[in-house]
Amino acid sequence: MKKKEISPPVLPYFILKILCLKDWRFSILGDFDEEFLERIESQGSRKAKRWYWQHFFASVPRIMKDMWIWRIVMFKNYLTIALRNIKKQKVFSLIKILGLSIALACCIWIYLFVKDEISYNKFHDNADSIYSVINTDNYYPYTYRNIPIAMGPALKEYFPEIERSVRIARSNPIVSYEDHLYREHCHLTDRNFFELFSFRLLQGDEARVLASEDSIVLTQSTVLKYFQNQDPIGKTLTMTFGRKKKDFLVTGIVEDPPRNSTIGFDMLIRIENLALIRDRDALQSWTWPRSETYIQLKKGQAPTKIEAGFPAFVSFYFKKVIEERKARGNWNKEGETITFWLQSLPDIYLHSQAIAGSPGSHIKKSYILTGIGFLVLIIACINFTNLSIGNASTRTVEIGMRKILGADRKNIIRQFWSESIVILSLAMLLGMVFAALFLPLFNHLASKQIVMTDALSASNLLFFFALAGIIGILAGFYPGLILSKIEAIKIIKGHMKISGRSVLTRALILAQFSASIFLIIATLTMAKQITYINNKDLGFNKEGLMIIETLEREDDAERVFNLFKQKAENLTSVRQISGCAFPIGGPQGEGTLQYNDIKLKFRFSQVNYDYFSTMGMKFLYGGDFPKPVPKDINPVVVNEMFVKSFEIDDPIGKKLDSSTRPAQIIGVVEDYHYRDLHHEKEPVIHFFGSSPFNMLLRISSKNINQTIVNLKEIWQDIQIDKPFIYSFQDQILAERYEEEKRWNAIVLSSAVFVILITCMGLVGITTLITNRRIKEIGIRRVLGASIAKITNSMCRDYVILIAISNLISWPLGFYFMNLWLKDYAYRTHMDIGIFLLAGLLSVVISLGTIGFLIFKAASSNPVDCLRYE
Repeated sequence: MKKKEISPPVLPYFILKILCLKDWRFSILGDFDEEFLERIESQGSRKAKRWYWQHFFASVPRIMKDMWIWRIVMFKNYLTIALRNIKKQKVFSLIKILGLSIALACCIWIYLFVKDEISYNKFHDNADSIYSVINTDNYYPYTYRNIPIAMGPALKEYFPEIERSVRIARSNPIVSYEDHLYREHCHLTDRNFFELFSFRLLQGDEARVLASEDSIVLTQSTVLKYFQNQDPIGKTLTMTFGRKKKDFLVTGIVEDPPRNSTIGFDMLIRIENLALIRDRDALQSWTWPRSETYIQLKKGQAPTKIEAGFPAFVSFYFKKVIEERKARGNWNKEGETITFWLQSLPDIYLHSQAIAGSPGSHIKKSYILTGIGFLVLIIACINFTNLSIGNASTRTVEIGMRKILGADRKNIIRQFWSESIVILSLAMLLGMVFAALFLPLFNHLASKQIVMTDALSASNLLFFFALAGIIGILAGFYPGLILSKIEAIKIIKGHMKISGRSVLTRALILAQFSASIFLIIATLTMAKQITYINNKDLGFNKEGLMIIETLEREDDAERVFNLFKQKAENLTSVRQISGCAFPIGGPQGEGTLQYNDIKLKFRFSQVNYDYFSTMGMKFLYGGDFPKPVPKDINPVVVNEMFVKSFEIDDPIGKKLDSSTRPAQIIGVVEDYHYRDLHHEKEPVIHFFGSSPFNMLLRISSKNINQTIVNLKEIWQDIQIDKPFIYSFQDQILAERYEEEKRWNAIVLSSAVFVILITCMGLVGITTLITNRRIKEIGIRRVLGASIAKITNSMCRDYVILIAISNLISWPLGFYFMNLWLKDYAYRTHMDIGIFLLAGLLSVVISLGTIGFLIFKAASSNPVDCLRYE
C-alpha cells in the first residue's frame, strides 16, 4: 500500500492544526503523520486509526498545557516591561495613577449610592408580590398613600386574588418605663405584620407575637434605650396618648429595620389600640382615620386584575361617601371621583413623588450622580490617553526595535494593554483606599449610612476590577494602535515624530476644559440659589421664634397652653407667646372652598390670640382676633393671595361658606410663604383655635440656653409625665433646604475633582510638550526673545482651547441649570456674572498651571537647554 493513498483522520488533524498555532508545535503534526503511516503498513488501517485517536486525545492536554505556559511566559514578559516603563516614567505614571484613583473612588461611592437606592424594600422575601394601595381623590384633588382604615380587611374579603393584607397607622406616643420617658415612633398594625414583611424577629414567634391587643414588639435599639442589658420579655411599658394611658407587655424583639426600608419604627402594637387615639368605632370608618395598607397577591396573580376591579369595589363600599358629597351640592362630576391603584413595594422609595406623605428619594438623583461619575471617569481616561500619546515619542525607538525583532501589531497592542491594566489595577487599589478614607464625608453629603464593607463583597470586588480592566484595555488601545502602525525603518531613521499637539489631544483637552467650566457654572448657580433662599423675605420674622409642642389634644392642650403661658410671660427673655395647630414649614391642613363660582384649594391653620404679631406679620385690612372671639360669626383671617384668588372686593365682613360652618373675614394679612420656596404662595385661612398643639414664643437672642433651661423648668412643673420637646422656626425651614445644600456640596466636590484631574493632566502634557521644545526655547532665548514672550507664545494654543470650551459650556450650563431652577417657584436668575466668573476661574486655574511650567522652562539657562539630550 502506498503512503500517499492513506491520510490521517480529518477531524483530529484539523483540531490539532487549530491548537498548534505557533511554528514550534507543527512538528507534532509531522510526527503523527509519519508514525501513522508506518503503523498502517505494519498493523493495518483499523489499528492504525485506533492508535491515532488514542494518541490524539492524549496529546491535546499536553498541547493545551504548552499553550498556557507560553501565554504565561508572554504575560510575564509584558508585565516586566510594563513595570519597567512605569518605573522609568515615575512622574507621568504617578499622574495617571492619581487621576484614575480619584475617578475610581468617585465611581465606587456612586456605585454604592445607586446600589443602596435601588435596594430599598427588596430584602423582603415576597417583595415582588407586595403592593401598597394608593388613593387618588379627584374631588379635592389629592393622591394619598393612606386609605380609609376599614378598607384593608374589605380588600381581602372582596378580592380572592389577595393572600393577605396589613394596615399600618403611625403614632408618636409618650412611652415610659421607670425613670425613662421618651416620645417614640410607634406603628399600629395587624397581627399578621410579620407574615407579610420579612423583618427578623430575634425573640418571639411571628404568628403569636402580636396576638394580644396588649402586646408590644420592640426594636433592638429601643430595648437598649429602656432596658440596657436586661431581658425585656415580660416587662411592661406605659404608653400615653393625650391623657389616655395603657400598659403594654413586651412579647418580642425585632431587629432594627434596615436602612434600606421605607417602613421604619421603634415599636409595634395592635391596630385595635387606635381607639386610644380616635373614637371607639375608628376601625369601621370609611373616611377617617386612614392608614397605609399593603396587600400580598397570591402566586401568579397580576396587580392589573385588582386595579380593574377597583371601580366596582368603590361603587359598593363608598356608596355612602359619594351620596354625602352629592348632597352637599357641589358634586360636579359624573361617576365616582375616588380611585385606587397599586404600587409595587420596591418602587415606593424612588417613584412616589406625586404621592402625598411618601418617604423616599427620586430616581433622578441616581441618574445625576451616575452622570457625574462617568464624567469624572472620562476626564481621568482622557488624561491617561493624552499622557500615553504624548509619552509615545519617548518610546518610538523601543517600538521600532521590537518590530525589527519580529513583533507584530498584536504584540505591541498587548504590551500597551498590559501597561494600562497594571496602572489601572494600582489605581483601583489606591481608589479603594481613598473611597474608604473619605466615605464618612460622602455619607454626610449624600445623607447615607453606607459602610465600606458593603463594597467588599465578592461580586462588588469583581465588578470594580472588571471595570478597571475594561478601562485599561480601552485606554491602552488607542496609543497601542498608533504606535503599532509606525514603520520600523522610519522610526530608526528618525523620520517619525508623535506630537502632543495632535487634533485628538487638543479635542480631549477641550472636553476636559468644557466639563470643568460646566461644573463651575452649576456650582455657582446652586450657591446663588441657596443664598437667595436664605435671604428671601418670607413675610414673617423667623429669628428667635421657638416652638414647643403641647403633646395634648383639645381641652388638655388648652389647659397646658394657658398654664404655660401664664408662667412663661414672667420671664424677661420671652417677648411674646401665642399658639397654632401647624407651624410654618411643617404639616399643613388642606381644604377646598367655593366662592362666587370659583372653587380652589386652600391651606388652613388654627391660631391663638396674638399669633400674627408674634410671627411678625402685617395686616393689610382689618385686624387680629378680638378677645373674646365672638362665637356667632366664626371670624377668620385670610392672606392677600386668598383675596386675589377668589376675586373678593372689600373683603372685611365677607362671609365664606366652608364645609363645616359659615365664616366671616375680619382681617387680611400680607402674603407669606406657608411652605418652602419650591411652591407658589397659596390661599390661607386662619381660624381661631383655643387648643393649640404648638406654642409659639418670641424670645430674646441673648442667653438662649438659659432661657431654654427656664422654660424646661416651667414645663416640668406642668407636664411631669411628658418630655419637653422644642424646636426653632429657622431650623425647621433650614431643614427644608438641606438637600439643596448637599447637592451643591456634591457638585462642588465633583468640580474640584474634575479640575484637579484636569490640572494633573495639564502638568503632564505641558511637561512633555515643553521638554520636546526645550532646544527651541534655548535658541529663542539666545536670539533675544524674552521669557514673557516665550511664555505667551506657548500658552496661546491653550487660550484658544479655553475660549472654545467656554463657548461650548456656557449654553449647556444655561440650559441645564435653568431646568434645575424650574423646580423652585421662587428662584434667582442666571446673569452674565456667573458665566464670566466661571470663565475667569477656568483661565486662572488652567493658565496658572500651564504658565508656571512654561515660565519655569523659559527661565532656565539657555546653555542647559541647548545641551538637553
